Amino acid sequence: MDIAAQAAVVTGGASGLGAATAKALAEGGAKVTLFDLNAALGAETAKALGGTFAACDVADEASAVAAFAAARERMDPSVSSSTAPASPPPSAPPRAARRTRSTHSRRWCGST
Repeated sequence: MDIAAQAAVVTGGASGLGAATAKALAEGGAKVTLFDLNAALGAETAKALGGTFAACDVADEASAVAAFAAARERMDPSVSSSTAPASPPPSAPPRAARRTRSTHSRRWCGST
């Protein structure tokens, strides 16, 4: 798979498996943004990889939305314009948002 110049967000990217994944992506030419609770280590790891960092608690929706917005601002517009939204548009009713998140969760967990 050719990942050169593709945008990648790695959650838990400050250390461990997340940092190893981010390193592999960066070595493959991806533009990497790390999300993590540990701001100091996250910024240090991102700098070492030539990437960017956004403090993020992925269990908190507002934190994740803010981190993705910050990551999008730092990306080359030609990369970020090709990304699809991960959730319904803000105008969607709350019930549709819950259904979308539930569908995505089942899909990623392997159930239908």
